[in-house]
Amino acid sequence: MKATLGCLRHVVLFKFREDTPEREIKIIENAYLPHPAHETFKQLLTPHLEKSLVIDYFSRQ
Repeated sequence: MKATLGCLRHVVLFKFREDTPEREIKIIENAYLPHPAHETFKQLLTPHLEKSLVIDYFSRQ
């Protein structure tokens, strides 16, 4: 989809609080990623997707 300002891009980033335990982050990831709405979105997107970029990183702050 092209808008007058360019192409739409979508990135979701989460910054967890410093006191969030690693095990809680894993629980959240496991709940978020396989969500039925994400599966529906993936089915709609896949036929139109040329490339994908996933950004996973750890920040020091």
